[in-house]
Amino acid sequence: MALVNNAPGTSNRIVRKEEVYELLRVIPAGRVSTYGDIARAIGHEGASRAIGAILNRNPYPIVVPCHRVVMWNGRLGGYANGVARKKELLMKEGIIFNDDIIVDFRNRRMSFQKRSYANNHEFSAKKPSEKRKKGKFKKIVNSY
Repeated sequence: MALVNNAPGTSNRIVRKEEVYELLRVIPAGRVSTYGDIARAIGHEGASRAIGAILNRNPYPIVVPCHRVVMWNGRLGGYANGVARKKELLMKEGIIFNDDIIVDFRNRRMSFQKRSYANNHEFSAKKPSEKRKKGKFKKIVNSY
């Protein structure tokens, strides 16, 4: 399944679920990313809602950990199996909450940038202090 990204200011391009699922498998337990970070990483700036819709239909919640995707401000956002279940899963992974906001969100957040070669998408971990090399994009990981 694919969704069209028709957010204002963007071209009508297709968001492919496979790209989203591939990226989510890179997020380790105890870390989170945002809908917007994922949209930008796959080249669909402004497609946060399309990402959310794809995650809502995720048939592989164990293999593709969609519970690790939260809102831009550290709030939980939605989850097909209920927000309480999402919070429970994140707490089992060591995430701490104050109400429904992730404590130390800045250090738990994992941002991505796409490294693309023709049709090949690759995501690799790098420390935030490493500079981006010209023409290549790397995942930016906040250390904690």
